[in-house]
Amino acid sequence: MSSVALHSASAEDFSAKADTRAAPKVPGAAGPAEAPAISVVPPDHAKATSSSKESGQTPPKRAYPAPAELPTQAGPKGVQFDFNDGCRVVLPEAAHPWRVRLSDLDTGNILFETELKGGRINSSKRYFIRFRLEIWQNGESIFVHDYAARDREVMIQFPVGTLGDPMGWCPYAVKFHERYRCSLTCALGEKVGSTPRM
Repeated sequence: MSSVALHSASAEDFSAKADTRAAPKVPGAAGPAEAPAISVVPPDHAKATSSSKESGQTPPKRAYPAPAELPTQAGPKGVQFDFNDGCRVVLPEAAHPWRVRLSDLDTGNILFETELKGGRINSSKRYFIRFRLEIWQNGESIFVHDYAARDREVMIQFPVGTLGDPMGWCPYAVKFHERYRCSLTCALGEKVGSTPRM
């Protein structure tokens, strides 16, 4: 099930979370003033992060429930991906580096492109975007996937525990359902009550 966050864009939505050791500069990309729209974590850094969780550090509270630790969809050559909490990709360690490109299907813009031997990639835009995910290895295209919500299970999460905000967002959830013809579930805060389905 894909998860769609409905909220207005803020400066935080466009912030960079790239690990500069793992994300080489893309030719033609903007300089340091403009941040990439992606978070790249090499495998050894991911292990260090999980061990810091075990050491007792409390992670910051999330506005939405966290998605599964690993992406839920299987691609070729051990690639895993999904669109829960933005576009997420896990690439296994490989002899030849992977080249990954994320694009916005509606605008045609390339959001990010990088090469890495293995690791995790997560877009910093965590709300609904129709992503195109392209992966190459050794100069050969091995995977292209265009996100489409039609006939898919999609969840819109309303994180606020009050009734007013979800009521205000409900017409937009209905429009989303009508436009993309998905099987839509709207998840309300624990204090509000039941979860409507469309």
